[in-house]
Amino acid sequence: MQSSSAQKTNSKWLHIIVTQIICVSLILISLLTAKFFFKNTYKELKNWYNENICNDTNIDEVLKSGDSNEI
Repeated sequence: MQSSSAQKTNSKWLHIIVTQIICVSLILISLLTAKFFFKNTYKELKNWYNENICNDTNIDEVLKSGDSNEI
């Protein structure tokens, strides 16, 4: 028999997992809807993703943008 606090902990984890599943499902449904029904919008989103998310960051760009005393 589990104690009350153990049941609350398990319940919290269950709520977190269900929330994550719902969020991921909504994102996938949105992307698939855009891909199959709004092809031009999907192409624009794909290009934006490739330009802004997939690009590599050079550490020199990050360090040169701030003050020399800041890290």
